[in-house]
Amino acid sequence: MKGKIKNLNNENKEINCKKIYKDIELMHAVESYLKTECYESYEKNNLKKAFEIAKHDDSIRLEIMNIIDEFLFEDNNQKNMF
Repeated sequence: MKGKIKNLNNENKEINCKKIYKDIELMHAVESYLKTECYESYEKNNLKKAFEIAKHDDSIRLEIMNIIDEFLFEDNNQKNMF
């Protein structure tokens, strides 16, 4: 039984690491887009620092991911209303 629990823990850690890596990749893509398309706002709101902190802080990363999620799926939610 201990072997199964140990394997599950390792699998969960691996899945969690993959999720974090994908979150960071998405944040990097969004940051690149904002730098290119919304540079004044990006600089004014010091988003470079926010994205850098989010790479190392789980709570900040979660907040940014929630904002990205709302932004990406906002159009779908509005379309589903009609």
